Amino acid sequence: MIFDNSIKAVVQAGSFTDAETHAISTAATILGVNLATGPEARDSADAFIISASEKAHLSDLSIRGRPFLLFGDLGKAERTHANLTFGYSRGLPMALQGRTLSEKVPARGIEIAGSFIEPAVTSGEKVIWGLGEKDDRASFVVATPPPQLAPGQCFTAAFNGETFLDALPLWLFLRQLSPSETRWQAPSLRACLVADDPNLRFSKYGHVDYGKLVTYASMRPFHAAMAMVPLDGWSHSAGTARLFRENTASLSLLIHGNNHANQELAAQLPDPERLGMIEQSLQRMTALEKKAAVHVDRVMAPPYGVCAPETMRLLWRTGYEGMTTNRWSLWKHSPQETLPTDFGLRPADMLAGGLPVIPRYRFKSSIFQNELHLAALLGQPLLPYGHQQDFADDMREVKTAAESINALGPVRWMSMREIFESNFETCEDGTTFRIRLFSRRVKGTLPRRCSMLSVELPPAAADWQTEIIVSAKDQPDRRIQGAKAVAELPEGSDFEVRLAASNGSLPTGGATARRQPKAILRRLAAEARDRLRL
Repeated sequence: MIFDNSIKAVVQAGSFTDAETHAISTAATILGVNLATGPEARDSADAFIISASEKAHLSDLSIRGRPFLLFGDLGKAERTHANLTFGYSRGLPMALQGRTLSEKVPARGIEIAGSFIEPAVTSGEKVIWGLGEKDDRASFVVATPPPQLAPGQCFTAAFNGETFLDALPLWLFLRQLSPSETRWQAPSLRACLVADDPNLRFSKYGHVDYGKLVTYASMRPFHAAMAMVPLDGWSHSAGTARLFRENTASLSLLIHGNNHANQELAAQLPDPERLGMIEQSLQRMTALEKKAAVHVDRVMAPPYGVCAPETMRLLWRTGYEGMTTNRWSLWKHSPQETLPTDFGLRPADMLAGGLPVIPRYRFKSSIFQNELHLAALLGQPLLPYGHQQDFADDMREVKTAAESINALGPVRWMSMREIFESNFETCEDGTTFRIRLFSRRVKGTLPRRCSMLSVELPPAAADWQTEIIVSAKDQPDRRIQGAKAVAELPEGSDFEVRLAASNGSLPTGGATARRQPKAILRRLAAEARDRLRL
């Protein structure tokens, strides 16, 4: 099987199952590497993917000096959960070098004696991956077979914190071959730790102590954002509000549903009622901002992680900057076959007509380290989250998570608003500064050597009917319809790019949400439970 595009990418020899072939094809499509088959393409190919049954081709390919990925079949036998240690091979990304992750590994490793391939990933005494480099291209020999995908599944079904061992070498191998991917510079490492449910009524919320968080942040890079339920905005402590105002570098607020009712953002409601709920959440937070003189980021963290596509469309239409949830919760109401093929593999997913959605993960989870390092590898913001009980024991779990993040290298800790404002990839192309947008509003600076700004949206944006607005100091706004915009700007100028929805009007009629006494009582009971640390 051959991947053949303008750079003559990859030949795959041997036999793979339909599910394995589908996974390989999906990854190649995402990374812009086209797939072809047939022995006639062997001589013109630049790289090869080989099945375990075709291992005899390995020596021939090594002589030709072209990179290859040799899959094994050891992983088809029973696997056991164990640690994986990544070495310091140049072919491994910096986000993985020297790291220890955990996965189900095969009972036996690979034999690489007498080869230019050297151990790269080990589990105890077993070599799970071997890597070799020639001409800045890495060749991989791995113990496991390719990942398997059923029709309609996203690649992230096989490439996530729970399961990644089969998919990761395929992703790394194909990505190094794709000039359309390697030329883009991912955003720098950015992080924000989110706590669901706290409010401003007291200086503590259960085990969450705002003063301790500020003190902790004063000694190391750190930022904590409280995902607050808008229903709780009816009262606040002046002292707590002042603490947030005076410590915006370490504390911030975002929005957590509306009443914190089960499935409230995923319920089957008429659009006017759904809109009324969303507008009520904004009205409540706007009122809190005025009363407490604090800022609330227009970012939604759905209660229980669930949000229907219809609600996401209205979040986008009403001005929300974005949303954060985990992929498993999102899949409950957005089937994988309805999502973009590259879902979960970019700095954010632009869903439901343009709403940026960034994945987050529990910092007390057994797969936290896996999720964290895969997010860093993919250029995603690092968004661990938890609840008040996860802050117990003098914030032991919080500190462990923060230390793991800071160990990745220089990390900028910031609010969720700042996360979304910086969520874009860059590429300098002569005097043109290209940015690939993964947010609805970003801020940046044009390099001194560039005089043109090119704004690019995901391919799905062709159906959004979105207006791109480019702003810069002392310059008139540029408004461009479509999925790409080019604007001439002074070198070194600061710019802001915004996306504005231009397709139709909002639902009307009966959209006013009513106060619900049962919701208030339920929320007060939940808050009392949290404050009593039950």
